[in-house]
Amino acid sequence: MMLRFVLAWLPVLALLLALGVLRERARGPEPPPPSAVRKGGLVAAVALGGYIALLLRALPPPSADEALAMGASCLVLTAVTRLLVGYVIGGYSWQRFRAEFDPTRGGPWLLVLVWIGLAPYLFYRLG
Repeated sequence: MMLRFVLAWLPVLALLLALGVLRERARGPEPPPPSAVRKGGLVAAVALGGYIALLLRALPPPSADEALAMGASCLVLTAVTRLLVGYVIGGYSWQRFRAEFDPTRGGPWLLVLVWIGLAPYLFYRLG
């Protein structure tokens, strides 16, 4: 079950990678304004939440523990992809990552990762 869920998450990772590459090529190396980062984080959270809901309908977890494990897997895969896209492909500095992951500085990505990690469990409980 878990392997099928993780494999179903791979298209999301490919999409995040493609969007990151396209965004960097279209915008260039300049960091986006904080409002654009927040909007991007919100769009990502909503889109990923919808995808998680669809995945759980197709591959319902047998238990709450399994739903938590699915969320943890999605969180780790998404965080690693985000770091690879930004650091390896985009050439982001660690300072830029800290800003994008620091909610006190307007960075949405820590909250997006928390959402991704908890969404399978929350949808499991609601469904």
